[in-house]
Amino acid sequence: MTLSISSALLQLYVFWELVGLSSYLLIGFWYERFSATEAGKKAFVMTRLGDVSFFIGILLVLLHLGNLEILEVNSPVIAARLPSGIPTLAALLIFGAWSAKAHSSAHDMAPDAMEGPTPVSALLHSATMVAAGVFLLARLFHSSANPGRR
Repeated sequence: MTLSISSALLQLYVFWELVGLSSYLLIGFWYERFSATEAGKKAFVMTRLGDVSFFIGILLVLLHLGNLEILEVNSPVIAARLPSGIPTLAALLIFGAWSAKAHSSAHDMAPDAMEGPTPVSALLHSATMVAAGVFLLARLFHSSANPGRR
């Protein structure tokens, strides 16, 4: 829930990390089984790739703007201060975070996700992992499309 009401990229990142951690812990729940431990490792690596991409994108925004508030980062006045390639690079890095978390959850990790307790794992990976990625993009797009609204 806190991921969805985050007003700053740093706060969103912290709760983004917790979604990935819960995926790893859930998939590796039955750690006595070799297949569950391997699936947990795969989930950890896939989500970490996306998290590192997201973190680098946030650092780019912070270094060039000095601010991580979503509404302020997306304002046209602030965006005009950025060097020409920085917004594109930061957007691609944040898109990489979405791709690693949402797409890999739906495609690569779906069979592995069933190594955890099945009903909870299905709920986490369909409703939370994919929704978190979609929400990230929607939140950033909505803020830039409607800069006066919160």
